[in-house]
Amino acid sequence: MMKSEILENLSSRYSKVELKPSETIEIKKSGIYTLTLKSDTKINVFANTDIILEVELLGQKNKIELYIDSNSNVGYYVINRALDIKTNVFLKENAYLETYDFFANEKSNTDFKADLLGYRAMFEYSVGMYAKGSEDHSHKISVNHLVPSTDSNINKRAVLNDKAKCTFDVESFIKKSSSKSSAYQKSKIINLSDESISHVNPILLIDEYDVMAGHGATVSKISKNDLYYLQSRGLTVQDSLKLITFGFLLEIVPKYMLEKIEKLLEGKMNHE
Repeated sequence: MMKSEILENLSSRYSKVELKPSETIEIKKSGIYTLTLKSDTKINVFANTDIILEVELLGQKNKIELYIDSNSNVGYYVINRALDIKTNVFLKENAYLETYDFFANEKSNTDFKADLLGYRAMFEYSVGMYAKGSEDHSHKISVNHLVPSTDSNINKRAVLNDKAKCTFDVESFIKKSSSKSSAYQKSKIINLSDESISHVNPILLIDEYDVMAGHGATVSKISKNDLYYLQSRGLTVQDSLKLITFGFLLEIVPKYMLEKIEKLLEGKMNHE
């Protein structure tokens, strides 16, 4: 069974448990947990534990440290309403982390760093964002492959409208002697307006020969042919743009979060 499938199966085995905010949170049992954070927090996930951790970030500044012990599988799914967020995650041997961030705020500045410390550690990181008006978002993600046979996959998507701004800085580092590792990046942004501004800065720092790595970045507008096709089927221009936006952003959402993200996205687009 793939590690992502282990997380998908948790929803049929466990009910949600709400965690109380604290400076240090220890999770020793498999399950599904929810957490609302307004201040700095350190989270320890013990070895041989499979969890989904659904987090809502509030407040001005948040610093999160997430430690995942050996042979644990973690889905870390975040609804981001905070302004300034710094996240550090640490993965030990054979640990797996699937992270999804959805930005529901009007302005954000995030710095997310992952250190792969153990053999066969795996990190998957996805971001979804719809920005409008004069929203301004800046996101930095860096992943460090510090031992052999570690894997990372970063997937960022955004749709910008009006005068919204977005910057994606993505950096993957593979340390010398960290052979058999892989690091992939993919960033895609759709600009719905001529006045929206987007930047993507992909960086690969590779100090080892026996690895696999690659990056791709696209910034584009919606094709006139796609709009014409949808309008020929009876949709208005606004409905066509909405349908394309939904399909583009929801494609990378984990199954567990799909319904919630769809409602958040619906609410944000309906208030235009």
